[in-house]
Amino acid sequence: MKLLSPFVIVDERKLQFAEGLLKNPYDAFKVALEIFGLDTNGAFRASMEWVSDPVVIEHQRLLKEEKGEFAFLPTKADLAREALETHKILKKTDPAAAAKYFDMHLKIMDYYPKETGNIVNIQNNVMLVPDHGSDENWEKRALEQQNQLREKVVASVRST
Repeated sequence: MKLLSPFVIVDERKLQFAEGLLKNPYDAFKVALEIFGLDTNGAFRASMEWVSDPVVIEHQRLLKEEKGEFAFLPTKADLAREALETHKILKKTDPAAAAKYFDMHLKIMDYYPKETGNIVNIQNNVMLVPDHGSDENWEKRALEQQNQLREKVVASVRST
């Protein structure tokens, strides 16, 4: 038990629940089970009642003030793990959804190469091409590139 104010004695488990709920706000029962262990009746009751308990809400506010809002968000590794686990669950029943979760996992883990250079977008059947400057500058760069390519080819032919 912890003394919150001169008149309120707080069950330490409520404070644990408040912090756990900040980390996992969508599964109060799972949070309560971590605290109550095998006492599923107590965990169920806590998950239903403590979510709106003033002590829990106040402790969450204090924790956010103290540690900041982002302290309770999942890490990149947590998100990648969850996406991969969901992929494995859906693989047999919904392959299309499973593929999306696997793709999400790959993106989170930065397995896709970063796009560099010019990116062309197509919107409403119109191809949007990035601006390459004036026509004269573009033509000059294109000629230089062609000359370099020609020189490489000629050099490779002469060396054989």
